[in-house]
Amino acid sequence: MTVEQPITKKDGNGILLEAGTNELEVLIFVIGGQHYGINVAKVREIIRLPKMIGVPESHPAIDGMFELRGKIIPLINIKTFFAMTAASAANDRVVVCEFNASYYAFRVDEIRRIFRLSWRDIERPDQIMAVAIDPPPVTGVAKVDGIVVQMLDFEAIVAKVTPDDGTKRQPPAPDQRLGEIKVLLADDSKMMRMKIENTLRGNGLDKISLFSDGAMLWHELERIADAMAASKKPLSEYADLVITDIEMPQMDGLHLTGKIKSHSLLKGLPVVIYSSLITPGLREKCHTVGADYEVVKDDAQQLVGIIREIFTKRNQ
Repeated sequence: MTVEQPITKKDGNGILLEAGTNELEVLIFVIGGQHYGINVAKVREIIRLPKMIGVPESHPAIDGMFELRGKIIPLINIKTFFAMTAASAANDRVVVCEFNASYYAFRVDEIRRIFRLSWRDIERPDQIMAVAIDPPPVTGVAKVDGIVVQMLDFEAIVAKVTPDDGTKRQPPAPDQRLGEIKVLLADDSKMMRMKIENTLRGNGLDKISLFSDGAMLWHELERIADAMAASKKPLSEYADLVITDIEMPQMDGLHLTGKIKSHSLLKGLPVVIYSSLITPGLREKCHTVGADYEVVKDDAQQLVGIIREIFTKRNQ
């Protein structure tokens, strides 16, 4: 791959491979001698260091902003974010990304290559979290050609270096009628799980079960299916709704949704895919595996609105 070029789109809608295959393609890059990865579905282009505009009173990790194809994009220096020595390097590369319907760029030392992996090959970063005083923004760890690659939580990095502009919609008053809804939520980002949980609880939803990847949630659903078969009780006695991210170790959200919708006892369970990757092409993939709704991860109140809609219809 030539580094100064857009990432090739295999289907015109980004690289997500076939829907529900539980595979991804990872762009591997180097920072401070360590290998990190990002899902290629988020990457739009890799460029050399651009000419930048300074941003007064910004986070130290923001090198500035630059214009690319008519868009003004902030440049985040990951080495500075990790408190590594950030000496100027003319050969540094910039990974331009799109997620949560916005563009961001990340400065790295070196681009290696793209690898295709199964989500089963990506382990939860339990050991990293256990030894870190301040847990780093890492959502998974994979071994590629004998090299340990840490999958970074880019949404968490952006959340820490960019301030809330105060324009997000204010949540409505909690709806006590939602208190009995049993929600199963899967997201590999601890920060995002907490954020979604707080939003749901703030809107009156109290029965929330959290899972750090799709495989863990699927194991719980298998347990529920066994209990349903044994007790003859309906699905609503155990679960009312699944909310799932797409990018997760072990089992991604598309694969999880396909398994739910193909299961004889679980297929009626509403599934909301809540992801930073939502695009028109991705929505088609969500529909292919049977998802009921897709929401851009930055819009928590739309998620709550959908939950209200689902259960208003059910109770009519």
